[in-house]
Amino acid sequence: MRVPLCTIVIGASAALVLATAGTAAAMSKPGSRGPRAVGDAAASGWGIVKSPNPLVRNGMVTAVSCAAANACEAVGAYPSSSSSFNDVTLAETWNGTVWKHQTTPNPPTEIYSALLGVSCTAANACEAVGYSSFGTLAEAWNGTAWSLQTTPNPAGATGSRLSGVSCTAANACEAVGSYTNSAEKGVTLAEAWNGAAWTLQTTPNPAGATGSGLSGVSCSAAGSCQADGSYTIGRREFTLVIARS
Repeated sequence: MRVPLCTIVIGASAALVLATAGTAAAMSKPGSRGPRAVGDAAASGWGIVKSPNPLVRNGMVTAVSCAAANACEAVGAYPSSSSSFNDVTLAETWNGTVWKHQTTPNPPTEIYSALLGVSCTAANACEAVGYSSFGTLAEAWNGTAWSLQTTPNPAGATGSRLSGVSCTAANACEAVGSYTNSAEKGVTLAEAWNGAAWTLQTTPNPAGATGSGLSGVSCSAAGSCQADGSYTIGRREFTLVIARS
């Protein structure tokens, strides 16, 4: 039975997709197109699936979300040209057979932008988050096209970014990340989507931390979420988990 349950991992110079079970076995057969899986795919359940890359170096996908076995969205970034180090957003879609590029918007006045997280509640309802040279970034997929959304940035913040997002419904999402505050210290960041607008939320930071940030979030219901990340005290780094209920 084909079970194309997928994940995306970062590649240094190319997008890389791994798939479980039937998809992995199919892609590792002699004569099949695309890269061969390393190791025993049948035994491990994982194998490499062919995925497209932009026609420039260093394209990468950083997150994926599947609403069904034949409906996945992956997001990331790639350089805007072969001579540029400024990234632009990237999205790819899985239809159960192949991965294909999608057109994604970028803030028109920004120098660079990238997508780091995505969450889909249906084939036509996804939220992707990331950052641009201005700060936080969010885009929505409606089954036909990706569109930019307005996201707030904390007052006095620099380097704001959203690293992960989790949606329990099309109008209920939580995104997390980090920003540098006016005291030039990295702190945690969270924003909520209610179907109409993104709003800032107050998040805690460990006492005595010299820097902290959130990288991922998972919600089991609207308003019931766990977010993870890390914080530092001096040169030591520690795990960080915060909860919302």
